[in-house]
Amino acid sequence: MIRSSAVVVLAALATGPVSAQDSYPARPINIVVPFTAGAQPDILARAFADGLARLAGQATVVINRDGASGTIAVESVARAAADGYTLGFGPAGQFTLQPHIRRDLGYRFDSFEFLCQTNASGMVIAVGPNSPHTTLAQLIEAARKAPGRLNFGSAGHATVPHLIAESIAVAAGVQFTHVPFKNIGDMYVQAVNGTLDFISSTPTALGSARGMRGLAVTHESRLAGHPDVPTLRELGFAQVSSPGLSALGVYAPRGIPAAAVAFLRGACPKALDTPAARAAAEKTQTPITYQDGPAYAASLARDVGRLGELLATVGLKAP
Repeated sequence: MIRSSAVVVLAALATGPVSAQDSYPARPINIVVPFTAGAQPDILARAFADGLARLAGQATVVINRDGASGTIAVESVARAAADGYTLGFGPAGQFTLQPHIRRDLGYRFDSFEFLCQTNASGMVIAVGPNSPHTTLAQLIEAARKAPGRLNFGSAGHATVPHLIAESIAVAAGVQFTHVPFKNIGDMYVQAVNGTLDFISSTPTALGSARGMRGLAVTHESRLAGHPDVPTLRELGFAQVSSPGLSALGVYAPRGIPAAAVAFLRGACPKALDTPAARAAAEKTQTPITYQDGPAYAASLARDVGRLGELLATVGLKAP
């Protein structure tokens, strides 16, 4: 499904004039997000788009292209004109994880110009309001008594949430049945009504889905908004972590003009230093963790190898 909305700001609101020596940005900028409206990346992207629009003096258009574990959106960015007017915003898994799973990807790591890291997230294991399980230990014990009977939802096959849940299963010596979802909202509904035994998702689930209860988070420390939810490390799952999985950032097709790279990299930290960006980070429990383009690209590249090893451990393969 493709949806779009525009953040329109008059040129007069720009915080600085466009350089006289080039014309970038001279027209609206599209930001492609690999998940549905209302999902964590979408919320963060819209806040970033608002800040970018004010800096550019141009409208920004957020476009949601969901499907294929986020790779449809990323591929569309790779194939877009390298003119600086189509950007991507989203998590790292499409660059560090999916290449190990999908051999038919229409892009490579070097298909992109990485502009900046914006946020770092973690995942939450959560159950619906009527679930009999109040702790992760109870959930695991139920899975041990009925191998493969407990199901869980995630944003798609071989996505970060899927990998986290499978890592827990391997560490605990149990089996879960995975149910991938294209639409995050549908997954929340099925978790709340009990069709799903649990979900592995972003912390947004704890605020967006009525009555959802967190059992564990992958973060290094407990969430400020949910201090009663323990970390996986506290629960004895120190080996279940998410290296390279938690970053979100902005990227563009490789080969965009130097003027566009300079403007966008310069705009990134300013677009994050806004009330809207801070509110979105707080709402989604996704702290702003800015890194410039080269540092962001380097961290992604380092994690490609580490995630290949993790995938082999949990046995995830192509769908």
